[in-house]
Amino acid sequence: MYKKALKSWVKHFDFLLGDLLALSLSYGVALWVRLQLDYEFTWQPVLEVQWLVLLVIYALCAVATSAYKNIIRRDRWMELRAVFTLLIETYAIFTIYLYLVQLGYVFSRIIYGLTGLIAFFVIYAVRILWKRFLRLKILQNHELPQMLLIANVETAEQIVSEFNKRAYDMFELSGVIIMDKDCKGEEIAGVPVVANRDGLEDYLMENVVDEAYLSVGSGALQNRIVDFLLELGVVVHICLLMNTERLPNRMMERIGGHMVVTSSNQVASVWQLWLKRAIDIVGALVGLAITGVLWLFVAPAIRKADPGPVFYTQERIGKNGRPFRLYKFRSMYQDADRRKTELMADNEMDGLMFKIEDDPRILPGIGALIRRTSIDEFPQFYNVLKGDMSLVGTRPPTVDEYQRYSPHHKMRLSFKPGITGLWQVSGRNNITDFEEVVRLDSEYIRNWSIFLDLRILCKTVVVVLTGDGAK
Repeated sequence: MYKKALKSWVKHFDFLLGDLLALSLSYGVALWVRLQLDYEFTWQPVLEVQWLVLLVIYALCAVATSAYKNIIRRDRWMELRAVFTLLIETYAIFTIYLYLVQLGYVFSRIIYGLTGLIAFFVIYAVRILWKRFLRLKILQNHELPQMLLIANVETAEQIVSEFNKRAYDMFELSGVIIMDKDCKGEEIAGVPVVANRDGLEDYLMENVVDEAYLSVGSGALQNRIVDFLLELGVVVHICLLMNTERLPNRMMERIGGHMVVTSSNQVASVWQLWLKRAIDIVGALVGLAITGVLWLFVAPAIRKADPGPVFYTQERIGKNGRPFRLYKFRSMYQDADRRKTELMADNEMDGLMFKIEDDPRILPGIGALIRRTSIDEFPQFYNVLKGDMSLVGTRPPTVDEYQRYSPHHKMRLSFKPGITGLWQVSGRNNITDFEEVVRLDSEYIRNWSIFLDLRILCKTVVVVLTGDGAK
């Protein structure tokens, strides 16, 4: 899934808020100075109105002139000029306003001039300090989307250098694949060359890749690469030489200083993803509260059936191949993972998932009960709260399942895994074909919306309460 970029003033609303607070502080200081100079000067309601008008004009000027575009990458001199320009524009419009409403004689010239002078330094200082904090935060963020560059050797160095100049873009350039020369093991401007043309598919299957930047000319080769990337669920940024009419969800964007066409199987706005995350957090907190109550009853029963840990943890594969630890109430004997190999001959699925009727590894009594009622899934709300999973998504595969994936299977990992999903509410006990699971997960990803998540959550509640489709 690809996240649409916000407009600059929305994306940098924190800077706009900081500017307005700094401007308000400057106005307050200027008013205090005016009162010290003349004790007969008194506060008038009109001064409060003019302060609010000044803030509104400043905000409108900032939005209209895209004042925060590329603000993270500006140096100090560029920022100084930007602050000065925005204040001049604001004061020009504010002066015209005072003239039109004929309130210029009321508004103190000292407050008028001193506010602008103080605001220039305060706004500049606030911006510089906040940018320093954000830059450190971006550079230390290990959860940025992993970008892979696929290019020919003659263009790769130029593109990498331009990316490096934009160190605060919201992605990490994790590697380069050179298509017309074997440079594997070398570095280009500090970025490793991770594969050549022959190793492209293997690298994409075995490593975390969220997005790919393509610059390999045009023609059949590029078409095949794009098709393969989209099959994997990778977001693709493509040079404009290619015919892009057949691509889903096309968007024109600027990436690393170049105009590209971006294509992805699903595109979501930042607001949609924020709302989904907010629902996840609220749901996780409620779910963990219920988990705590269930633990009081489930924990003693598990220990009685098989002394040992109450919780079961297992390494699973999350979004685009990221490993994480999944938590469940233990419903099987402690040697269940070892015995799985012995039971593979009885697997009802096709090998890429494991499911058998009357699994002998399940604890007697409590094990069957918590699996039938889906109580064993409740500790996964902790994974949701951490951000490893979502309430609704696709089932996270085990490591051995993931290692046997074909390219089209990996698309189901382009979305954050979930506790429940379209497959789970479609009668999971009746589905024994893994390709049907992949089809349902792919359908969910291509048609995702907040309303679809809410419908799946409602269906999940019905499935859990009725026991329909549960083991």
